[in-house]
Amino acid sequence: MEPNGQRLRQDQQQHEDASLNESSTTEVNMYHSVDDLMRKDAEQNPPPKSLTQRVSASAASEAAQAPKPWWRKLMGE
Repeated sequence: MEPNGQRLRQDQQQHEDASLNESSTTEVNMYHSVDDLMRKDAEQNPPPKSLTQRVSASAASEAAQAPKPWWRKLMGE
């Protein structure tokens, strides 16, 4: 029975060695900030055109509805 147990250990060792080799070829990227990570992700996965249009329209309507700051009212702008 010992040869079967020894064979099992050899198979496990080979499997561990193979998984280490696979993980060592994985590219690792380091980012200095979350913003860098988000920029890289946006480059690789651009948002759909429909979403871009909806966000642009929403931002424009929000800017138009925003009240003037108190200092602009005071200066008459």
